[in-house]
Amino acid sequence: MSVVSTAPASQDACYISLLGLAEYFRTSQPPNIKKCIQCLQALFTFQPPSKVEARTHLQMGQVLMAYTCNIDLARRHLEQAWSIAEPLMNFDDVKFDTASLLAQLHLKTEQSSHAKAMLRRAVELSQNNVYWHCKLLLQLSQIHASDREYSLASDLLAVGAESAEEAGATYLKVLFLLSRAMILMIERKTNDVLALLNSAGQIIDNNIPNPHQKEYLKVFFLVLQVCYYLALGQVKTVKPS
Repeated sequence: MSVVSTAPASQDACYISLLGLAEYFRTSQPPNIKKCIQCLQALFTFQPPSKVEARTHLQMGQVLMAYTCNIDLARRHLEQAWSIAEPLMNFDDVKFDTASLLAQLHLKTEQSSHAKAMLRRAVELSQNNVYWHCKLLLQLSQIHASDREYSLASDLLAVGAESAEEAGATYLKVLFLLSRAMILMIERKTNDVLALLNSAGQIIDNNIPNPHQKEYLKVFFLVLQVCYYLALGQVKTVKPS
């Protein structure tokens, strides 16, 4: 009876020890990535619970992406992490971090459509987590913009601004507004750009209490304002900005 009751605690100790060793090898000078990966790989021999298994696959993918050129193996681990984590509740950080990294890997192998599909699914699942929802929307809109699909990028940024407003995330809302203004500027939709810049400028001046966030947004705003007036040929108007 005592063996049965102590088995889970013993397993937990093994997980923690192996993770600690993996981190020790990863942060050694110089890093010993081979031993780090071996420690993480050893975790799977204990048939860990789903959340531990998914998190370990994610860590394997992160280490392989950061320290090796083995993209295929990194992708396999991330895909396994996603397949385990996707249906799990209250597991947002692992689930959406995995989705974000998988999209980055797909882009590295020039599989833009796969990256977009991955992020669309993650955006759909992340609607109750404003941080991840906004981060994934920004990532997806950036891919569409890079592919010159500006209308789709603009639509996603508009959704992001609405989501941020609903969550009371004023800083994120302004970030989406300014990003959308940048995309519309590329599309030469100057009337829409002015409206967004005016809206964002008022919020920056009146509703961003954090001085560092305010400064970052103000610089972004002024750069866009300069580009906007120069695009219209209004050199005198642009000088104060």
